[in-house]
Amino acid sequence: MITGRVVDRRQPPGPQAAGEHRRPARGEPACTFPRVRSALELRLGRQWRSRSPVDAVTASWRRFWDLEFASPVSKELLMTVRPFRFGIVSALAPTAHDWTTMARRAEDLGYDTLLTPDTLRTFSPFPAIAAAAAATDTLRFGTFVLNTPLHAPTATALNTMTIDMLTNGRFELGLGAGRPGAETEAERLGIRWGTPGERVTHLADTIRTVKETLRRATASTSTGPGQLRPVQQPRPPILVAGQGRRLLRLAAEEADIIGVGVGPEGTEYDLAAKVGELRDIAGDRFPRLELSMNIAAVGNDLPDWMRPMLGGTDPRELAEKGSIALLRGSTDDMVDTLLRRREALGISYISVNATFMDQLAPVVGKLAGR
Repeated sequence: MITGRVVDRRQPPGPQAAGEHRRPARGEPACTFPRVRSALELRLGRQWRSRSPVDAVTASWRRFWDLEFASPVSKELLMTVRPFRFGIVSALAPTAHDWTTMARRAEDLGYDTLLTPDTLRTFSPFPAIAAAAAATDTLRFGTFVLNTPLHAPTATALNTMTIDMLTNGRFELGLGAGRPGAETEAERLGIRWGTPGERVTHLADTIRTVKETLRRATASTSTGPGQLRPVQQPRPPILVAGQGRRLLRLAAEEADIIGVGVGPEGTEYDLAAKVGELRDIAGDRFPRLELSMNIAAVGNDLPDWMRPMLGGTDPRELAEKGSIALLRGSTDDMVDTLLRRREALGISYISVNATFMDQLAPVVGKLAGR
């Protein structure tokens, strides 16, 4: 485990001044920070479209920080390098035996977490996590992510405390404001879906309820078999995933882990811009946030069945465009890509579709805990 290493993570400039906004040209990644965008464009040129765009982004961010922020930086804006963590995302298995076997294999391969989605077509996340936890010793678990518009905040708080106890403190609560298309699930459940703003408000209420419920449980002096208390103190870590600015603001204020999303067609440039936006929003709290990103596929063999996961786009076409949803190349190439992303942007928590668990395992063996 790396301790004591500090990397300069000086914050990009604040929100744009009035009159500076420019609508992105067709095909140009959107960036709401003109100085950041201009500096990147000036230093990147067309390199971000090359085969190894992460190299260009890393170098560009380094030069940007060096040139634009030559003055001393406060300790609050320095980020300690976090050790890598790796998780697999899995939602189904043919049998209970297959489910627990998969969890044990992930643990044996060195993965840190097993993450379960929340849909009406897959396992219900909390019982699935409880079953896998009973078959493992060190593997951690998380919802990825709980579709909070479909859950009452108090129920989420109770489930969080229960699963934290049943996993013996190996749970991380992942929350979202509702993925695209989930309104049909709300209709099936007879639950009002709400506007995007209403769903973010519901997510904020959920986070507040979870924190307060677990705080009261920890502070309670009651004893006996009927007393629920979280194992992790003061509570399990909270992950919030999303892309919108209001959601990122909530995540920056309340979450411990932030799932950075840019969509399947996002490039290294888009990822750098999104982290810059988050850095601007989070301010002095940014160094305390763990940044996570999900990888849809690993390796050079990209099957056609991945299309629905990638918005219907041919995965080979995304690979040609430099999509960050795909991690390609040799083991050393993939290791280098993840190391450079962490150095440039601070992203240290990597999750991957469980289908590619074995393909990423050599990378996990080299980087996990480093």
